[in-house]
Amino acid sequence: MNENYLNIDNGASYESREDNNLLGNIDIDKILSVLKKSLPWIILIMAITNMLAYLYIRWTPEVYESVSELKLEIKNEASLFGFNNFPEQQNQNINTISGEIELIRSKLFFDKVIGLLDLDINYYFYGNILVNERYKRSPFRVDYNLKNTLILDEKFDLEIIDKENFNLIYFLGNEEINESYRFGEKIETEHFIFTIHLTQYFIENESEGKYYFTINSDRALISYLSENLTVEPLNLNANTIKIAFKDNNKLKARDLVNAIDTIYLNYTQEQKNIANRRKIDFLNQQIEATIKKLESFEDYFESFTIDNKTTNVQGDMDRIIEFINAVDSQRFVLEQRRDRITNLQQYILADSLIKISQLPILEIPEELKNNIDELNQLIVDNQLLLSSYKQKTQAYRIKKQRIDFLKGEITNMMEVYRKNYNDELNSLYTRKLELLKNFESLPSKGTEFNKNKRAFDLEEQVYLSLQQKKTEFEIAEAGTKPDFVILSSASLPHEPIYPNTLLVYAIGAVAGFILSLLFIGIKYLLHNKVTSQIELERISLAPILGAIPYHKDADLHLSNLVIDKNPKSGITEAFRSIRTNMEFLRPNHKNRVISVSSTISSEGKTFISINLGAIIAMSNQKVIIVDIDLRNPNIHHAFDEENTTRGVSTILINKNSIEDCIRKTALDNLDFLAAGPKPPNPAELILSPEFNELVNQLKEKYDVVILDTPPVGLVTDGILVMKKVDLPIFVVRADYSKKSFIYNINRLVSVNNFNNLSLIINSIKSSRYHGYGYGYGYGYGYGYKPNYGYYDEDRKKKVKVSGFTNFFSRNN
Repeated sequence: MNENYLNIDNGASYESREDNNLLGNIDIDKILSVLKKSLPWIILIMAITNMLAYLYIRWTPEVYESVSELKLEIKNEASLFGFNNFPEQQNQNINTISGEIELIRSKLFFDKVIGLLDLDINYYFYGNILVNERYKRSPFRVDYNLKNTLILDEKFDLEIIDKENFNLIYFLGNEEINESYRFGEKIETEHFIFTIHLTQYFIENESEGKYYFTINSDRALISYLSENLTVEPLNLNANTIKIAFKDNNKLKARDLVNAIDTIYLNYTQEQKNIANRRKIDFLNQQIEATIKKLESFEDYFESFTIDNKTTNVQGDMDRIIEFINAVDSQRFVLEQRRDRITNLQQYILADSLIKISQLPILEIPEELKNNIDELNQLIVDNQLLLSSYKQKTQAYRIKKQRIDFLKGEITNMMEVYRKNYNDELNSLYTRKLELLKNFESLPSKGTEFNKNKRAFDLEEQVYLSLQQKKTEFEIAEAGTKPDFVILSSASLPHEPIYPNTLLVYAIGAVAGFILSLLFIGIKYLLHNKVTSQIELERISLAPILGAIPYHKDADLHLSNLVIDKNPKSGITEAFRSIRTNMEFLRPNHKNRVISVSSTISSEGKTFISINLGAIIAMSNQKVIIVDIDLRNPNIHHAFDEENTTRGVSTILINKNSIEDCIRKTALDNLDFLAAGPKPPNPAELILSPEFNELVNQLKEKYDVVILDTPPVGLVTDGILVMKKVDLPIFVVRADYSKKSFIYNINRLVSVNNFNNLSLIINSIKSSRYHGYGYGYGYGYGYGYKPNYGYYDEDRKKKVKVSGFTNFFSRNN
């Protein structure tokens, strides 16, 4: 029976094609179904994201920003005296704004702000959620004298018990100190002296609670100011700047901006006054400085003449060049002599005759000359001796030894000459380096001399000009004076700049919306159940006879006959549509034998078999419903009868006849044949010739024979029966049957050649089926949980039959 199972590899292409077209075939009904089921989760997600936004706003300290605007009035007074080309005066209008901004952000300026405002102690109150600074509103004041700077920037917790007593809690290292004191009492330790007083802001029964204060160091205050102060240009053309300060306390932010404006005003006014006072002294200082420069140049010229013994640098350079050429000529002659000595040494080693004239030595010592003559004579005698004697003779060896000795003597003497030549060459080379060094230094000395000469001339001109225009000169550094006007004084902020409530809630809403879309998308992609007739038409190769609507009041545990009770209901009309579509599906063939199968239990095949048989019987055709599900029979339940000891199983073993087992129903023209006792070998019984005989006999007695088969995904009986019928029908249950079941059906069509196989989708919940309907499920497999997903498929062949439209299409 393995031949009835399908090749999984052959069917894999259906699933892959379905996956490839995932984004191209969006099922709106499926999306609406997933959306409807996900509404509680979407509401929960939106509630969570908005709750997180609320908690973020609730738990985040508010930050306020106070702003003032200033306009700088820049005057370039140096331009009044014709000194626009000085480097200090160029681009002043642009650079002044940057300079003023850096001034306001400088440590010097911060020190002045700290000195103006009372920022040495910060007071805080522990709220239920956040900590609030009590700037100028603290119910107590701390007078202190520090003995140890290590306690700076440390927290001192203070719990007000009543208007007379409080607890002071702090840490020294890892040790916690917790003591009770009275207000106004002097608290002295080895590290500090505190006196804590109540202020006008103390209200009895309202100000009690836990506070803390910190004594700030200058470093901490400067860091605090630097981090929260913003100074930036507003309009460079208008020379306006903005000063802004951020703090959790809006009063403190405003006071700090006002203090910065005041200090800047006082500072610029002070600078302006200083400049006015210094103008009178400035020119005298410049004249004195110029005189000193002139004196220094004169000292330089005097020292230069003494050190270099000249004031004509070019003439000295020409003389050095002549000396260098002379040294090079001497070195050339000595190198030639050294090379000739080297060549003569090679002649001596080669037993060649040496001519005295070849020696590069001007005065040849007598000893060297005699050794050379003797060596030449021995070489000649030795050559004559070799013509008569062999080299091993005593006379030859004696002469040879004498030749070697003379060679050594001559070589040593020549080596001495060679060494002398090298020494002379090294001396000349050193001399040349000295000359070159002097030569190289002369241009720089000349350049320096000329540069100082030009500077001297320039300073001399400046000196003369300062003497003539003493009342008109001003220094470029003191010439530019910035003034400013406060266009907008520091404002008291009413709304915090952070957190932005609307923005945070908008982010929460958008995040909830995105997470909801993501959640729906994931559920949509993971939804691997058939949800609608449209989806089934898209992924199935088999035609769809029709759809049975879902009804929430249906009994999912029993297979009921319902069309006789509600002949005008939507579910009855659905079965009538299926009956009509069956006639159009095979117009030239009679559907005498019909099998109804499903992949697994609880998909509603028995329900479809019973009601389909009933609707056909209503058209004056004799119909019999045969329960072939020998393992789990259910047909008899629909007619409120018992599965007796007679039925299909006893007929197939020739125990009973067909007439004995057929049972009548309350409907005319509708009979049924129960399964009978459960046999041990149902598959073998269906394969037996008796089964074929049973079907043939029923065809003679009835117009239509409907076979209710077992689920083909669990046993092989259903496939065996499907091969023997005129019209095999497969039942698919919406939101229950997996898409993989449809792929198996497609493999039945494409691989096992079930070309006449048709589908019925049961328990449809799509929005297009409203109002009255019915759904059904039963049997083995309960506890099965749906797993959502999505597939799409390129189909080579599909037939779509929906309702009364009888719409057919095939795509190749």
